Amino acid sequence: AGVMRERLSFGQVPLFVGDGQCRDVNGQAFRVVRMKGVQSEQECRHSLRQVAGQVSGVLGAQSHTEGTCELLVRSGTDLPDFLGLVPMGGGWIEADMRSAEEGPKADYLGAAGRVVGIEKDLSWKCWRWG
Repeated sequence: AGVMRERLSFGQVPLFVGDGQCRDVNGQAFRVVRMKGVQSEQECRHSLRQVAGQVSGVLGAQSHTEGTCELLVRSGTDLPDFLGLVPMGGGWIEADMRSAEEGPKADYLGAAGRVVGIEKDLSWKCWRWG
């Protein structure tokens, strides 16, 4: 099954959405997993490609100018399996599933659907997977 997922993601690339935090069609923030050791925009995009090719439910990524990279995950994504992956940056900061503006919140379900827009903020960059 892992080979099938990689085949489905072949040829997909991170698509730049804009300067700001990623949002769905209703302007809602996504559930995120913050990555350890990933600091540049380039590393964040590379990590998005690496993880999205192996895990269904990854919708995109957003990076902050101060060196934060967050992967956006669909509500219902199997987080125990997801957190078992170790990306190039050295793993995840676990239990940081939150909406971007609300801080830690374990029961936060996140936005629905695809990354289609941003909440304008020049200190963030947003990419959609696909």
